[in-house]
Amino acid sequence: MQKKGHQVFGTALIMGGVLISAKVLEWHMIEVLGPISVSVVRIVIWAAFGAAALWAVYYFADKLREKRLMAAAPAIILATAFAVAWLAPMSEFVREANFRVNLVAREQVVAMVRAGELADTDLRGKVVLPDRLSYLSAGGEIAVFKVPDRVTVFFYSHRGILMSAGFAYVSDNVFGEYDCGHLFGKRIKLQDYWYYGESRL
Repeated sequence: MQKKGHQVFGTALIMGGVLISAKVLEWHMIEVLGPISVSVVRIVIWAAFGAAALWAVYYFADKLREKRLMAAAPAIILATAFAVAWLAPMSEFVREANFRVNLVAREQVVAMVRAGELADTDLRGKVVLPDRLSYLSAGGEIAVFKVPDRVTVFFYSHRGILMSAGFAYVSDNVFGEYDCGHLFGKRIKLQDYWYYGESRL
């Protein structure tokens, strides 16, 4: 019976971790696997999580007669993981971490753009980043738009058919609804000259 308890506890830890990780990495998964494949992955994860939750509840009910309250630990772990994945603003945490961790490097890229060191763009305004800086934008490309007295540099955090998202540097500190070649339904100011934007079909 002790072995069974370890199995239930271990399963709860694993499935709780998988659920939270899937929520944190959701957009990266969409970028790599595509929206249809990620939908299938979501169904599999939630089905496995539901099975683990039923097992944890059954185990607790079975041990309740023996007054072994620690048997509730697997169910509590899964309930906590569910609350975090469902209620916590995970996308906001990930977005803020991405922005703060990479801000200095992105500012260096902006300085290179403004100095003309990254001036080779195609007709779409795309600039291929050097290999050492390619991690700053999904696909290793940034979008650059220059007009008199205004420079906009967009770093992609996600690039997909249904949605594009990322961080924009805007030299005049005004990020418009239609900017960087996208129609942004969601725009959030992060600090002076820097914004987060999402463009959906």
